[in-house]
Amino acid sequence: MGLFSNSKKHDDEEEDLRPHVLFVVGAPDSDYELVGKSIKLLGISEFEKADVVETLNYDVLKTLKTDFSSINLMPENWEKTDLLNVLRQEIREFAKKELTGSGTVFLSSCNLSRTGSLWAEELKNCGIETSFVLCFARPDDNYLPWLVYNLEAEKASRGYKRCFIHLSDFLGNWRKTMRKTQKTLELEFENWFSTTREQEIEDSVTGKNITRPPQDKKPTPINVRRLYSGFLDAAKGKKYDESVTEEIIPDIKLFFAPLIQKNTEISELKKRLSKVENEVVDLRDKMLQPDDDMYEPALEDGTINKARAEGEVLYLEQWKAWADERRKRQDFAQYPLFTLGAPLADEVAEIARDIPSNPVIILDVMSPPITSVGTKMDGRNIHVIPISPYADEFNGYLQKAGIKAPVPVIKISPENLVKSFGAKSIDIVHCREAIEYVKNPVVVITEMLSVMKDSGAIFLSHQVNKASEENFNMLAQWNCVEKGGQFIIWNSWYKFNITRMFAGVYEVQAKSYIDFVEVIIKRKPA
Repeated sequence: MGLFSNSKKHDDEEEDLRPHVLFVVGAPDSDYELVGKSIKLLGISEFEKADVVETLNYDVLKTLKTDFSSINLMPENWEKTDLLNVLRQEIREFAKKELTGSGTVFLSSCNLSRTGSLWAEELKNCGIETSFVLCFARPDDNYLPWLVYNLEAEKASRGYKRCFIHLSDFLGNWRKTMRKTQKTLELEFENWFSTTREQEIEDSVTGKNITRPPQDKKPTPINVRRLYSGFLDAAKGKKYDESVTEEIIPDIKLFFAPLIQKNTEISELKKRLSKVENEVVDLRDKMLQPDDDMYEPALEDGTINKARAEGEVLYLEQWKAWADERRKRQDFAQYPLFTLGAPLADEVAEIARDIPSNPVIILDVMSPPITSVGTKMDGRNIHVIPISPYADEFNGYLQKAGIKAPVPVIKISPENLVKSFGAKSIDIVHCREAIEYVKNPVVVITEMLSVMKDSGAIFLSHQVNKASEENFNMLAQWNCVEKGGQFIIWNSWYKFNITRMFAGVYEVQAKSYIDFVEVIIKRKPA
């Protein structure tokens, strides 16, 4: 096991085995997880119940009503507020139960950049020593989150053993960087002479150490330059000048002012738009929504399979034409979703902010050739898995068009989610305009609920009454509609009130927006 040690060896073995927790923190772009993986391979155990720590972190942020997207600094003197007394007790109880007998462990988390001071204080009260590894990268253009994470991490780690690791230094010579870390924190890495472990680190570093394409030069704000310079000096072994942080914090409000103004304007526009949408939805409901005992005519049962088969051919032809059109135009750069790093869709990002897991695993069910979910969210690590029974056709279309999907679609049927992924393995299940196409929507939704974690959610978005609009002559054989806040899937023979069907265990929230309906399904609190 990797242990902290003083410069002089202790004869008392029990003192060497006192509990220690090493927090490996940093902004999402700092590759703190890569540093954590290297520390693990060099012989220090990673704490296995990281999800519990993240849940407590999010409870802290919720209690303080702090922005989960990490664009706001923590409130002044937030650690002293009585609002956190219950959470302080939970942290102490958790630490006494899980950490006091664990020897030396580490935990890598970007959220601990913000909440680390509270954790360090409560662990200290439990007799647990705490140290910090602050990972940071060169600021590119996302300056506000970069400042927030690094300023908070610097403040949180004051008074504790800490070291600064610059990503560029680590990728350039990880052995030198880790030996410096070992010396600064008085660590013992016991796997230095394990060729296998060192090769694993080398492979990980090689995979990350890719030359990035040149970016447009933008003027870097002076406060960003100052903080980066201070961190660089600290990474080289100099003592960090804490006055830099204290001088930057008041000035950082200059960054927030235009953002706050923009958010206020957007919020006002959303309120006005929502009012108009509600009026349109009420009018549409009177015209389109079926009454409980009235259904629109559909195809005879014997012709459904034929309609689905013909609709499937047309569905694939439409996607083939879509790919061919982009091959002819060759304007891939105009489509953000074609690149790894496209922002997470707003409605999905809103759900992801409440998910405690890290990374957040998103399953895109019945995905198009290029997933519409997106792949990146500030402050969170996102792992998207797009699936479709038509994956082979989709990937073939893209290959012929010269389009490389950022995340290739995998061939998996929506009726086989549990078999493919296992129970309670997914944080967010996403399905957009596709439930209408499956043979049995209740079976598919049940599969979605089975793979969803207890803390997860399902997000559905579908065109209202699409099957009826197409006269049941296409692939869609089911209508989706919201009525009185309830989510209903129906055709001429069946009517499934999804809200009522799963009301005992799950909360189903449905809302209409002019011509489509959005649904969020979550497990009810125990």
